Formats: sequence, structure tokens, C-alpha cells
Amino acid sequence: AFLACQANPAMKIFNTSFHRCATTSVAGLLGNLTDTPTLGCDHGTYPINQMPDAIEALKVKNYCGLLSMVPAYNRFADSPWFLYYHIFDYMVEGAMFLHCPRDAEEWFNSCERYLGAWQKIQGPSPIENFIYGEKYGQPNKANKNRWVDVYLSHQQNIESYFKGRDNFLSLGLFQGEKNLEQKICNFLKIKYNGSKLEKHNSS
Repeated sequence: AFLACQANPAMKIFNTSFHRCATTSVAGLLGNLTDTPTLGCDHGTYPINQMPDAIEALKVKNYCGLLSMVPAYNRFADSPWFLYYHIFDYMVEGAMFLHCPRDAEEWFNSCERYLGAWQKIQGPSPIENFIYGEKYGQPNKANKNRWVDVYLSHQQNIESYFKGRDNFLSLGLFQGEKNLEQKICNFLKIKYNGSKLEKHNSS
């Protein structure tokens, strides 16, 4: 059975990339490319840091909270959305998926610089403890192997799951690929309006 998205029938686009993989930049571009308003949902919208019950639900594979938000938004990125692509692929009719692979070493260094700075102030967030393990929520040298292992496992799972699928697009942003804006428009079957991919949340 597919999830009925009658409240907002616009296209549903899910970013399967981990944090620090241009999720904010791609979300901003999507917001500028489409003619109809696209409402974004990310870790700041989903109440995962404010509601421990949300994480507890995910731990027991209760996805009702995640799915209940799909009708109200058009694009989904960052935590916890990238973890549950298989749920959205099955439950959300017409779901489209974007992915930005990044070198693991480069990715971890970015996490250490950007997330590490935040964590010096407020400590690891509940979602990072959930993703990497209660003892590994901080992106520091001691936890590097754990973070990289989780990241690479996700990359491999994504490649395997979406191999040969036409509702998935891999973007070589970090490999220097050009004309990504037009490539995204071709994938989504929308007219390109000249919007450019801009860099956000630099380390």
C-alpha cells in the first residue's frame, strides 16, 4: 500500500546523503528550481532533538512519526531522513531520491570541523548517538573509525539498493561534475529556470 499524500500532491524528493554532503545546498537549489512552493523538512523540523520519544520509536522500527510528516512537505534531507530511504521508496508513491557521494576521509574531516564545533558547546545530539552509537556520538579522532564505517556502509547500501533504478540520481558534486542544476531538472522532469547550486554551511 502507498501512503496517500493528498494534503500536498507536489513531488516528494528525498536526499539520501549523510550530513556534511551538501544537503543544505541541494535543498536550497530544489527550493529555487520548482514553480510550486517546496517545503523542506530536515533535522530542524523533525522534532528528534526535542522529543526523545521520536528516537525511541525509530529504535523499535516505528515509522509512523516519519510518515505522518510526508504529506506536509516536498523535500526531505539530513537526519533522520537519509536513513529510511527504503521506507519512503515503498510507502510514498512517486518518491524521488538524490544522493551526493563524498570521499570518506574528506567527509569525516568536515564533520569534525563543523559538528565538532557545535558539540563543544552542547555535546552530541541524540540523533548522532542514535546513528553512530551511544558511545560514539562525537566526531573526534577516537571515534573516527566508527563514523567512517557507518558512512561507508550507508554508501554501499545506497548503491546496491538503487542500482538500475530510474527514481534515483547520484550527483558528482564533490567530484567536480558540471551542470548539476540541469541534470537535476532532467531527472525531475522540470524546466530549468537558471537557478544555481550555492554553497551553504561551509566548515
